[in-house]
Amino acid sequence: MGTKSTGGTFGMACLALALAGTGCDGAPDDTELSRADITSFDKYALGVIPLIPEDCPVANRISLYTDDEDDDNESDSTGWDSPDTARRSRRHNTGRTGTHWDFCKVDGRNFHSFTNSYYKPQYFYAALMLGTTCPNDSKGRSRYSTGEYDDNQSSWSGPMGPNFFQWPGGSLSPGGSVAVLSFCEFRESTDKMTSFPDLGMPYAIFHDYDSIQPSFVMTKKWVYTDDEDDSSPSINSPQNTEFDDIIGGDGNSMYDLARVR
Repeated sequence: MGTKSTGGTFGMACLALALAGTGCDGAPDDTELSRADITSFDKYALGVIPLIPEDCPVANRISLYTDDEDDDNESDSTGWDSPDTARRSRRHNTGRTGTHWDFCKVDGRNFHSFTNSYYKPQYFYAALMLGTTCPNDSKGRSRYSTGEYDDNQSSWSGPMGPNFFQWPGGSLSPGGSVAVLSFCEFRESTDKMTSFPDLGMPYAIFHDYDSIQPSFVMTKKWVYTDDEDDSSPSINSPQNTEFDDIIGGDGNSMYDLARVR
């Protein structure tokens, strides 16, 4: 079974307070969690998608906005579909111009692979990387997604970890047009779990919308971002077929999600 070291919403709130140097009662106290535990939390942290952002402790909450292509924008997304739903065609000229994401920083040590077989990619999944190291044999991946060049309004708040925005050419800026996002992909491994950890809230991870859906998929959706037209195509690094099926896209970006709790 999936395990957890911080005890659902209460434990996550305690950890958020401990990271700020206080105990669960708000008093300066390091006895709630050991300093080593706090250090390991930050080292292996992952970002899951809370279905209700307010369920995530404020200190661990991340809000991310990408400013997508302005001209004839085709950014699109579905609602939460049943696992047997076929992918529909994308809508055109949606006029959305931007995409908002919410993430919650959680203990990545509680997440493991679901299969030891390379030939069962339907069990592969990914989460946003928020620490310095991907946990439990998961593999580091990056997505370079180029947003609108003209007056780019991309922004974020919260503990973004290794993720950042930059302008073409490399200069860093909160309003930079290139979102460089890091992920941890859980593939095949002998270090397995049989269910996703209970974090005290409903949440989703990234998982291939079109694959055979394992029993852990409650509902699924996809989010498509229309990236800047006058730029190099958005790409994954390193490119990998199974991860490209979860997060990818030819020039623009497609993110597949699955609710798992």
